[in-house]
Amino acid sequence: MENDELLLAISDMMDKKLDAKLNPLENDLRSVKDEVGQLKLSQEEVILPQLRSVEDEVGQLKLSQEEVILPQLRSVKDEVGQLKLSQEEVILPQLRSVKDEVGQLKLSQEEVILPQLRSAKDEVHQLKLFQESAILPRLQNIESCYVDTYERYQAGSEQIEAMQMDVDVMKSVLQEHSSVLQKRA
Repeated sequence: MENDELLLAISDMMDKKLDAKLNPLENDLRSVKDEVGQLKLSQEEVILPQLRSVEDEVGQLKLSQEEVILPQLRSVKDEVGQLKLSQEEVILPQLRSVKDEVGQLKLSQEEVILPQLRSAKDEVHQLKLFQESAILPRLQNIESCYVDTYERYQAGSEQIEAMQMDVDVMKSVLQEHSSVLQKRA
């Protein structure tokens, strides 16, 4: 065979092999196209109605929000506003009254209590000075007198005990002498 025939035979062989491999690919491509077409139909038949349903529900929720939630929110805002007014009308005057009373108590403390406290401190200081200058020396004098007297009585007590013993001895001697003299007489 010649070159041309060989080339033609090779070309035919290549065409057959290429067709054999391209045919399954073409079939797969057709199958994919069919599936895409079915998906588009499914989207139009199933997904789009569901999407419309969701959009309707969102619209209803928006209406519900405007009809139910917004009036309730306005009601809450009104109540908060009333509470603020109540605070300004009731609580703030009471707070001012308490502040005024505290201010008066501070003034009273400064005008009455502090001078009395100073006076009491002065009196305590004077009492301490009097105690130190008058009472303590007198107490020390009384103490020394009592201590001296105690020491004298203590010493005298010992003498009295000795004298008592002497008297007892003298009594017994006198009794003996009396009985001896009576026996002689």
